[in-house]
Amino acid sequence: MADINNSAPLFLLAGQSWSKANHFSVELYPTLADLPMEMPEFNAAILNVAIPDISDETLSEWTGNDWKYSPGRLSPPELSITFKDTYNNSLYNYFKAHLVEQRKGYFADILFGIKVYSIDLGSMGSQELKISGEGLLTGVSGITFDQSTDQILEFSCTWKLKNMY
Repeated sequence: MADINNSAPLFLLAGQSWSKANHFSVELYPTLADLPMEMPEFNAAILNVAIPDISDETLSEWTGNDWKYSPGRLSPPELSITFKDTYNNSLYNYFKAHLVEQRKGYFADILFGIKVYSIDLGSMGSQELKISGEGLLTGVSGITFDQSTDQILEFSCTWKLKNMY
């Protein structure tokens, strides 16, 4: 029996190799102001992307001593992206300023064009389009300072997507 405490980590024993390569790519096309960095740097700043659930707003009514349920309209899908940022908060300040400035614009003039791809690293980096559409930036979270990881700060942005169903 091998002594696990003095041997290689379990994932190496199982023949696994872990990498930090992204299996997704995001393209944002803002209309108010350009992103503060190029797309490769922007994608390197993304920690995760939460593709929206498809759900409805259920209608419920109490009738005849019983609850009656019926499917309602589809809920607007929300895309959430978590970013890490540098010490000067350039990405965080960009999204925060965009959220404030979009109050002054027309709906069609403030939307982000959004494309999310999954990347299959096994087959020559082929990309599959997962989301393509437009979205309204609806929220920028507060900053989370975390000493246990190597990023300086992280935050999340949320977009309500249109024409996704």
